[in-house]
Amino acid sequence: MDRVKDSISQSPILQCSIFDSYYVRPQTLKSYRFFALFAMTIICFFTFRNLYEFRHLTGWGEVVVEIYFIFISLCYFIYKDDKTPSSQSPFALWKMAHLFGVLAFTLQIFIPLLYWGWVISTNALKNREEILLTITTHAITASIIWVDSAFNKLEYYPSHAVFLFVFCTVYTTANYIVSKAVGIPVYKALNWEGIDSIFKVLLGYLIIYLGFGLGWYLAKRKAQKIQIDESDSKYLNVENMEQI
Repeated sequence: MDRVKDSISQSPILQCSIFDSYYVRPQTLKSYRFFALFAMTIICFFTFRNLYEFRHLTGWGEVVVEIYFIFISLCYFIYKDDKTPSSQSPFALWKMAHLFGVLAFTLQIFIPLLYWGWVISTNALKNREEILLTITTHAITASIIWVDSAFNKLEYYPSHAVFLFVFCTVYTTANYIVSKAVGIPVYKALNWEGIDSIFKVLLGYLIIYLGFGLGWYLAKRKAQKIQIDESDSKYLNVENMEQI
C-alpha cells in the first residue's frame, strides 16, 4: 500500500504545479505573468497589423507565447490557485498552459538564434520602425518567456517533445506551401529548390530539440538546487537545535 502511495505522489500529473515558483514567491510570479500577458498582447497587436508577417516562424513563436500567458492567467481564475487541478483530461486548461509554456521557451531559444545568427545577414533593416520591430520580436519576446522560465516549476515530459514535433512539422509544411504559392521563399536561405533545403530543415529540427533539451536540463537543475538548499537548511536547523 505504501508503494502505491509513493508511486501516486511521484506521478508527473500530480507533481506538476503551474502556480509554484522557484526563488520568488508564487504571488510575485503570478503578478509577472499578468504583466507579461499585457506586454505580449501589445507586441502581437503591432506585429500582426500586417498578417503577412505570420508567414515567419517568429510570428508563430509570438502567438505561442501569447497563448501560454492567456492560458496561465485563466488558470489563476479557474483553479483558484489550487496546487493540483482536479481535471485530468488531456485537454484540461492547466495541461495546455503547461504544454504551451514548454513550447514557448523552446521556440524562444531557437528563434533568436535563427534570426540573429542567420536571417539578419540576409535582411537589411530599412528604417527605425523595422529596427524597433526586430528588437521587440526577436529579443524582448524571448526575454519575457525566459524570465518566466527562470522562476516557474514547469517540467518537461516526452509528450511535450511529440507536440513540439507536430508544431514544427505544421510550420514547415506551411512555409513550403506559402513559398511555392507566392513564388518567393519565406526565407531567402530556404528556397526549397534542392536537397540542401532538406538538410537545413533537419538542422533546424536538431537545434529546436537542443533547445528543448536545454529547458529540460534547466528544470531539473532548478529542482535539484532547491532540494539541496532545503536539505542544507534542515541540517543547519537540526545542528542549531542540538547546540541549544
